[in-house]
Amino acid sequence: MNPSNGRTPDDPRELIAEVYRQILALRESGTEPTRVLMPGSQFRQLQWYRWFLGESRAAVPDYLGEFELFSLPIYTSDIDKVTVE
Repeated sequence: MNPSNGRTPDDPRELIAEVYRQILALRESGTEPTRVLMPGSQFRQLQWYRWFLGESRAAVPDYLGEFELFSLPIYTSDIDKVTVE
């Protein structure tokens, strides 16, 4: 599936890739992203995926925090697709 078609990805890995794509697009346009908005169902999938992966034991920054993705806070909203603002 191509997340750029306006649909929210069903797979957490695709969701993460879509967020990263949107972050890069904003930065390329000269805008620094400040937050990630996503439907509650997608947030729950992301939390499950984080639990599945487990915590990193190394002292390295993690791209997927409990309430953040790529160091951006995650907010749930009644929207149809994930959006980086």
